[in-house]
Amino acid sequence: MSGKEHGDSGDSGLTVYSCPMHADVRSDRPGTCPKCGMQLAPSKVTDEPHKHGGPP
Repeated sequence: MSGKEHGDSGDSGLTVYSCPMHADVRSDRPGTCPKCGMQLAPSKVTDEPHKHGGPP
């Protein structure tokens, strides 16, 4: 084998699906928003801290 475990895609992120118009609507699978019916958009969630400006 190549050193990766079976089923390991190689990234450490988890895909979550959220509504582009309603950020509070999140799912672990594709579907539609219960509030507006839009398709939920996939995004990766990682364990890395956010890198943005602000107090240390």
